[in-house]
Amino acid sequence: MLKGPIEGTEVVDPTAMLLTILGLIDRCWKVDLQLQNLYQSMEGEAVGPLYWPELSTDSQRINDEELENVFPVAFKFLDMWTAHTCMFFWATTIILWSGMTYTYKLLSEIQVSYSTNANKTADKAPPQFNITQLRTLGHRIDVATPARNICQSIEFCLGEEFAGVGARAATFPLKVAIEALNDAPGCEQELEWAQAAVTRLSQSGVRALKHLPVAMTDHVYIPV
Repeated sequence: MLKGPIEGTEVVDPTAMLLTILGLIDRCWKVDLQLQNLYQSMEGEAVGPLYWPELSTDSQRINDEELENVFPVAFKFLDMWTAHTCMFFWATTIILWSGMTYTYKLLSEIQVSYSTNANKTADKAPPQFNITQLRTLGHRIDVATPARNICQSIEFCLGEEFAGVGARAATFPLKVAIEALNDAPGCEQELEWAQAAVTRLSQSGVRALKHLPVAMTDHVYIPV
């Protein structure tokens, strides 16, 4: 019986396991296409761009001189509905791409495990598969970019005209962005900025943030 890539586990049927993972990857690619089509539909139906960059005008955005320069540009949106939709799109994209990256990594580890054990067992032959046969993830390994987009949308959501509604809707996307930035090399300042933004959301009426059972950087939405 082959030893699995995760310590303490055993692979009973390598071929069945491989097919299950490949099926999951196929579904992920289909969801990715659906998300991109959805976003393109939004762009096609909108009167003008969905959002655009402007210099930040929020003098109270972060009470720290170093962090104030992390995102000098903020995003403006057609309306709050568009802002929420774009932020949820970016958050969902982060979750999906993180899952795809994790699954590719798992598949690569399984392949190495099969190769290592190929000559040590006679009852289960490793499946004839190489990860290079799969489509490359390309830009999908970069979850920091959509995470930054979420951060640059916070100022708009904290507008006084939205009376706290924007802050509450920004909570989930910001949590996902913080998880992604916490894992992304070289994003320490962006992460610190995002964590400081959590305080602002809390001050804007998102009381639940004061009672979260886990740290904002803990993995809840994206895989470890």
